[in-house]
Amino acid sequence: MGEVLIQIYAGSAEDADKAVQVLKHSFPKTWIEKYKPFSGGWFVRLWCELKEVKA
Repeated sequence: MGEVLIQIYAGSAEDADKAVQVLKHSFPKTWIEKYKPFSGGWFVRLWCELKEVKA
């Protein structure tokens, strides 16, 4: 159907991983475009497919 871009800013790699895992369980397909540290913590940019979003 469509895709959505989600950007996550987290204070630690562990927090970023937790957020990514929640999204992977909520959307049928996810893929990470960028995962890198920055001065305030960690940045993740990922895409999620919008078909049949699970609650």
